[in-house]
Amino acid sequence: MGYTVAVVGATGAVGAQMIKMLEESTLPIEKIRLLASARSAGKTLKFKDQDITIEKRLKQLLKELTLLFLSRWFDICKDTHLMQLKAGCSELIILLTFRQKSRCTIGCS
Repeated sequence: MGYTVAVVGATGAVGAQMIKMLEESTLPIEKIRLLASARSAGKTLKFKDQDITIEKRLKQLLKELTLLFLSRWFDICKDTHLMQLKAGCSELIILLTFRQKSRCTIGCS
């Protein structure tokens, strides 16, 4: 069984690199969800020659995700942690990248 993966900030520079890295990886990705701002929602990006529609709602997806890649600021990290706890996700791995000095650690229960 493969992973269900989401990339938050998919249309930005860091998100684009995450998508590229995932395309080149050997991870068994069964499904990928690409998330960005409301301005980008509904547009499409390519992932392994498939058109993937960009979404804007992360909270509704948390229960189905195995891996979550975040490329946005510290407050998003904090909000996502709260959403994760509310959703009751216990097998979600959250990977964070930042362009600034902000730090955030998220643990899964």
